[in-house]
Amino acid sequence: MLSVLAALLVFGLIVLIHEFGHFLFAKRGGITVDEFSIGMGPRIFSFERGGTRYSLKILPFGGSCMMRGEDEANSDPGAFNNKPCGPGSRSSRRGRCSTLYWLSCLPA
Repeated sequence: MLSVLAALLVFGLIVLIHEFGHFLFAKRGGITVDEFSIGMGPRIFSFERGGTRYSLKILPFGGSCMMRGEDEANSDPGAFNNKPCGPGSRSSRRGRCSTLYWLSCLPA
């Protein structure tokens, strides 16, 4: 049982690092982030700060960084689809890059 909890904790940390990479570079690129969440399903706890809702959800696997205009056309100047290729593609790639970077720092 302890190994299952340890695996969930490690997986949650990897997801947090991955999603934070998306979040950080979206904010730096001027893309509006509507919600940054860890977990999936209904919210257990959330608060809003700086136009972004930060959430902890009930299922301990997964997470998301929901950027405005990521899935549909949006006229908001802070929308993902309205940014030039640089900031949009950087925020998409940085989740993977931050995950690989931090995992490479772990002791073997």
